[in-house]
Amino acid sequence: MSPTSSHVVEGDPSSWKTSYVESAANIFTKDVPVCVKGESAERIEDLTVRMLMGLNKQKQSKVLRVQVTSESDPFFFHHMEVSEEEFQALKQEQSILVDFAQFPDKFIELLEECISSRGEEQPRFLAVLRVGGDDAVDSNLGVVETNKFKHLSHISLRFKPGDDGAIKQYLAARLMDVSGERDKWRQSHVETSTELRTVRTELQATSADCAAGRDAAGRIERTTQGR
Repeated sequence: MSPTSSHVVEGDPSSWKTSYVESAANIFTKDVPVCVKGESAERIEDLTVRMLMGLNKQKQSKVLRVQVTSESDPFFFHHMEVSEEEFQALKQEQSILVDFAQFPDKFIELLEECISSRGEEQPRFLAVLRVGGDDAVDSNLGVVETNKFKHLSHISLRFKPGDDGAIKQYLAARLMDVSGERDKWRQSHVETSTELRTVRTELQATSADCAAGRDAAGRIERTTQGR
C-alpha cells in the first residue's frame, strides 16, 4: 500500500524542533497495544501510533515524526521527531544497526510484532509508554521483547507530552485530513454516479436493440410461415 498524504499544521516553533514541513507521507497508522506506565499505576490499552515522513524544505532533509494518541482521550498526545542529521546521535545512543532510510520500516516491524502479540497472557512483544505527572517534560516509548531468560529492550525513544499548542495543531491537521478524505469520497461518489448513469443508458439502449431485433425476427418468421 502506498503512503497517503497527511497535513501538518505548524505554529509555535517550540512545539516542534523542525519547522517548514507543510505536508508528510503517512507511512503507518495502527492501533497498538501499549503498556502505559505512570507514576503510581500502569495499564495496557490500544493507542494509535502514527508515523509521518516529511521533508524539511529549508534544509532539504527528511524528518520522521511519531505520534501516539488515544481514541478515548483527545488530549492524550505524545510525540517525537528526528531528522536525518539527528538520527546519527540516536543511532549511536541506541546501538541501531540500520540507517535513517531503513529505521521506520524496522520500527514498524517491532510495532507489528506488538500487534501480533495482542491478547497473549504474557505478550512476547509489548510497547511500553512511560509517562510522568502533569508537569513532566518527557515521556518514553519503547518496545520490549520477553523471552524465558530476560526482558530485552529493542528501542527506547524520548517523546514529549503534547502541550496545548501541539494538541491544537495535531487536531487541526486531523480535521484537515478528514475534510480531505470527505472531499475525495464526494468526488468518487460523483464519478461513480456518472459512470452508473452511463452504464444504465447503454444497458437501456442495448435492451432496446435486442427488443427491436426480436421483433424483426418475429416478423420474418411470420412472413415465412405465411408462405
